[in-house]
Amino acid sequence: VVTVFLNGCCGDLNMSFDHPSRRTPSKLPRNISMGRAIGGLAIAATEQAEPMETNKIAARIDFLDIPFYTRDAALDAEVEAEREKMKATGKLSPIVVMRDNWQFDGKIAHVPVQVMQCGDILFVGLPGEIFTSWGMETMHRFTEQELSAKIAKLDDAESFGTVLRAKGVVPATEGEWLHFDHVPGEIEVRRGPAGVIGRLCVIGSKLNEAALKALFSE
Repeated sequence: VVTVFLNGCCGDLNMSFDHPSRRTPSKLPRNISMGRAIGGLAIAATEQAEPMETNKIAARIDFLDIPFYTRDAALDAEVEAEREKMKATGKLSPIVVMRDNWQFDGKIAHVPVQVMQCGDILFVGLPGEIFTSWGMETMHRFTEQELSAKIAKLDDAESFGTVLRAKGVVPATEGEWLHFDHVPGEIEVRRGPAGVIGRLCVIGSKLNEAALKALFSE
């Protein structure tokens, strides 16, 4: 039996923090590059596929107790190195934010584990996201400056919680549509294809949903 573990990491990749040795730049070009690579692998696997010896199809879901990651000395050393970089660049580091807001040392997660069998292959789905998300739909029109100012406020953890990422598409006052991406200390607002309705999503820890709704409804 071949087991493939699916961790749900490709549906919402954070493209803003790149290793300096990677050739493809961040955000949209990285998405395109990854899509082509994954598509090529899928085509190659399909071309080499052979009929399964068994056509058994089955599925099951169960809840298991799985320990959370516990911070250790190695992580603390890595985080301290990142803090020194932050002093030089003035930009927040995701690993520092997550380490400082981690509240699950020594705790156990009671999580759903899904298994699907197709012939002699098992697909195992494990939840890998411990942060929460909040989103809303809106037809409120924003200027680019107004939207950038609102997004910048998301770095205020006392007011809005710890925001690790925000993204969305909203209508602009000029009749166009604004697309935005945000990670701590970094904002990108650009004009792009129109949507049916404005949508935005915020991902983080201890999010103040009422404050977030008020921020983007004004």
